[in-house]
Amino acid sequence: MPCNTDLTSTNLARRRLLIALAAAIVGTQTNCRNPQPFIIEEGFTVFNAPVTLKFADTQVQIAMAAVEAAQQIMQPFYQRIHPWKDSELTRLNATLQQNGEAVATDELLELIKESQRLYHLTEGRFDPASGALIAMWGFHSSSPNRARQLPTAHEIEQWRSNRPRMEDLVIEGSRVRSTHPRLQLDFNAIAEGMAARRIRDMLLKLGVRNCIFDPGGDLLIIGQAGHRPWNLAIQNPFGRSASPLASIELSGDWALYSSGSYQRRFEFEGRHYSHILDPRTGLPAADVLASTVLHTDPVIADAAATALVVAGPSEAPSLASRLGLTGYLLVTADGTVHLSENWVNRLRFIDTRFPLKIVLA
Repeated sequence: MPCNTDLTSTNLARRRLLIALAAAIVGTQTNCRNPQPFIIEEGFTVFNAPVTLKFADTQVQIAMAAVEAAQQIMQPFYQRIHPWKDSELTRLNATLQQNGEAVATDELLELIKESQRLYHLTEGRFDPASGALIAMWGFHSSSPNRARQLPTAHEIEQWRSNRPRMEDLVIEGSRVRSTHPRLQLDFNAIAEGMAARRIRDMLLKLGVRNCIFDPGGDLLIIGQAGHRPWNLAIQNPFGRSASPLASIELSGDWALYSSGSYQRRFEFEGRHYSHILDPRTGLPAADVLASTVLHTDPVIADAAATALVVAGPSEAPSLASRLGLTGYLLVTADGTVHLSENWVNRLRFIDTRFPLKIVLA
C-alpha cells in the first residue's frame, strides 16, 4: 500500500470475518458440475488496520495456523520499521545523521538493497531516502486529520536543489554509510510488499495452495477459488464508498497492488494535497488519482503502484516496461482511465462512465 500509513496502535484483536462453519456449509453444495469451493475467511487487525486471509479448499487447521503465523510476521515487522516512533529504523536514521555511518540489521540491509534496486528501475520516482520530505509535509504523525501548515516555497526549493537519494547510501558488510546529512529512510512504500513476500513463503511452506492475502486493499493471490479463478475488484477512485471500477480474474501467483492520491490526503485552504510525494520535485502527486498494477513480486508491485502515480500517464509505459509489469491501470484527475494494452482483454469494467485510453507498450 501507499506510504505513510499510521502504525501507532498496538491493537491485535482477532477479527473473524466468516467462521469455518459457514464455509463448511458452502462447501457442501456439490450438486453441480463446478461445486462451490470450501471457503474460510479470517482476519485480524495490525495497528488498527484490517488484514484478511481468504482460503479456498484448505483444511481448517492449516488455515488457522496460517492466519496466526501471518499476524506474528506483520506486527513485529511493522514495529521494527516504524518511520517516526522509536524503532530499529528510527535508530538507524539517527545514527546515520549523527555519525554518517551505522551498523544495520539484516532486515534493514535487505530493505535498503531492494529500495536501491527499485530506485534505479524507477529513475528516482520511488525513493525511500525521502523520509525528511514526508515529515516536512506532516505525514509523520499519529493524527492525520489535524490542522497543519504547508512547507514554504523556500523549504521545497531547498529540497529540490539538494535532495538525498538512495544512491547516497553505501553498504559495506553490515555497515551502512550515508554521504548525505539529510538522508532519512522511510520504507512504508514497500512495507506491505515485503510483508506479503514473507507471508507468501510461509503459506506455501504450510501447504496452502489457494489463498488471497489482503492487508488493506493490496492483494497477494495464490492459486484459485476451487474450479474458478479469483474474481477481484479494482476500486473506483471517484466513488463515495468502495464501489468497483473494474474486475479481473486471476489464477496462480500474483500481486495486484493499488495506490491512490485520493487516499490519505489532507485539505488546506480549500485544496487537497496527496500523501504520495514526488521526491524529485518535493511536491504531492496531482495528475494521477489512482493506479493498479500486476506483478508476480509483491515488493515490485508495491513500489510500482506508488511510482506510477508519481510518473503520470506519459512516463508510465516505459516505467512499466522496466519494472516488468504484466499490466497496469491509471485514473487521472480528469476522469480518464489509462489502460495498458496487455490488460485490454483481462479487465471487465463495471463503471463505464469514464473515457478509456489504451496505452501501447
